[in-house]
Amino acid sequence: VAKQGKLPPSWITYKDYIEIHPTALIAPSATVQFYNLPKTPRPMLKIGPMSHIFGHFAFLRDTSEIKIGERCQIGSSHIISAMNITIGNDVLMAWGITVMDSDT
Repeated sequence: VAKQGKLPPSWITYKDYIEIHPTALIAPSATVQFYNLPKTPRPMLKIGPMSHIFGHFAFLRDTSEIKIGERCQIGSSHIISAMNITIGNDVLMAWGITVMDSDT
């Protein structure tokens, strides 16, 4: 599991669009994909303290947002946002889950 200073390649590419708390852990297998970036970089993915991320995140629009709370563990699941997805504190998500806020 990698810390913020050693992110997986796709996360490094989009670092200006991601806000990761220093205590959050990002697995090397975790991915992030943006289909439409805003003209001015801003955090579209926010990950809270002590969260462990193994999942895959996709942003469909330049206004999409995903927020992960504190002490969460996101298994190898897919979270796909067209507008806004918020996962609260102390949430455990298993592997193989898909969460979408769109019917695309």
